[in-house]
Formats: sequence, structure tokens, C-alpha cells
Amino acid sequence: MKAKTVIISLLALLSTLSLSAANIRFIMNDGTGKSADKSTLKSLDFTDSQSVILIDKDGKTAEIFSRSNLRKIDFSDPTTSLDTNSPSVRIYPNPANEIIYVDNLEDGGQISVSDMLGKTVLSLPAAGTIQIPVSTLPDGVYFLNINNQQTVKFIKN
Repeated sequence: MKAKTVIISLLALLSTLSLSAANIRFIMNDGTGKSADKSTLKSLDFTDSQSVILIDKDGKTAEIFSRSNLRKIDFSDPTTSLDTNSPSVRIYPNPANEIIYVDNLEDGGQISVSDMLGKTVLSLPAAGTIQIPVSTLPDGVYFLNINNQQTVKFIKN
């Protein structure tokens, strides 16, 4: 049951990270690494206790990593600003208990908060600096989507 939950959570994460630089980097114990472009992957399979299997969009095995040699899986940093001419969006505190503050938002935009399954749990207009109440959300990992262009992970605890 736990492996199934991990697969669902990672699929949600992969589908939520809609960024131009959406690579996944697999770091081995010896420090070497290999990157995979998220757009070419359908899923990561963790059901085999010995391996992590990358499945491509056609459902074929793209790569197999031995878990004993794999130190970490690094998803590209989704906090990078997409527009270099505007100030970077700031999100704080992270993790949060009551409120998430978001600074440097363009007026007229939209903010949505999604859970690990991709379900939108909050949606509100974006302008300047906003406060997002998160106290009623269950503890867990959430994704803040800004104008359908930038996605940032945050933790509610």
C-alpha cells in the first residue's frame, strides 16, 4: 500500500511541475548523476523494492536505477523566476502553520493551491502581496501555482 501511495504522489508531482526547466536528476552514491526530461516521462515506478524504473510516454522502460546505488532524486528547483525582467516572487514562511505570504505578484493574475493528488484546494486573485490562509488545510505538501506559469512547493504543518 505504501509503494502505491508513493507512485501516486510522484505522479501528481510530475504532472504539477509544468516548468520550462523540468528535469529530474538521479544522483548516485559515487556523486555521478543522470538527468531525465520530465516531459518525456509518464511515471516513476517504485513497486520493485530493488529499483526505480522510469517509464516513458509510450509506456516503455526508459531507464532503471538500482536503489542501492541511488543517493537521491532531485527535481528541478521550481522556485526560479520565469520572467527575468520582473522581481522574483517570494513565498514565506515555508513550512507554514497559519498563513503563507506571497510577494511581488503581478496584478490581474491568479493563484491556486493544489494538494499532492493535483486537486485544487484554494484559488484567489494575485496582486502585489497576498496572504493565503492555510490553517484549515490538513498537514502535508502543497503546490502553489502562479498564473499557470510557475509552481512552488510548500509544506503545511
